[in-house]
Amino acid sequence: MNNFFIYLLSLLLGMTEGGIYGPVNHDMPMLQQKNDIRLDFDLNCVGATASAAYAFSNHWGVQGSFQGMDFPIRARYGGQLSAGWFTPLNTNNIFEVYAGASIGHGKRGQVNDEYEALYQSYFVQADYGWCGLANSHIDVALGVKGGYLYGNVEHSVVLNNPETDESMFVEYPYTHSAPFIEPTVLFRFGWEHLKFNLNASMTFSRNNKGASITNPEPRVGVGLNYYFNTKDHRNE
Repeated sequence: MNNFFIYLLSLLLGMTEGGIYGPVNHDMPMLQQKNDIRLDFDLNCVGATASAAYAFSNHWGVQGSFQGMDFPIRARYGGQLSAGWFTPLNTNNIFEVYAGASIGHGKRGQVNDEYEALYQSYFVQADYGWCGLANSHIDVALGVKGGYLYGNVEHSVVLNNPETDESMFVEYPYTHSAPFIEPTVLFRFGWEHLKFNLNASMTFSRNNKGASITNPEPRVGVGLNYYFNTKDHRNE
């Protein structure tokens, strides 16, 4: 049991081996009506993510997110914009589809071996959620994001020159260009408007050359989510 909690903590704090790319947004909007607003702050192994979603009609919404992380051996910054369609299927069930793009910059490695990349992704995300369960205390959602991920990578290595017995800096550039898919599960609990957020996700993407900028390990995150507007205004 102690080993499980140590591993969970390492995931949250980014102590495990991580990829250069990390999904900019973990939160699923789950908007339900016009003028709904959702604010989300999430902390996990790919950094801290802040996002906001807004419904400008009863079936259409937009979302923007920003991610940041800066450690001595790993850093990542990026942003995402998306727009999509949503529909309440009944009192509690929500189905939504969003499309968008993200850009970012990341690096990971050690003193003598470092990977750094500029990357972008284009994606479609479909989510299904059960919102307002247990008298508005619980939300549960399942989602999957799929698209294309592209990155220009610089692999920098410090090698020893046998002729001069001195260290030299060598760069090996390559590209990551491949489809990706990201399943996500989300659980919120709390009050009608403010809830704690737990989520888990994975990224599956493999470059044709076998070199990937993604992290093959699961990500676990915690955060806070605030929901403006209520279902009482649905018919206005």
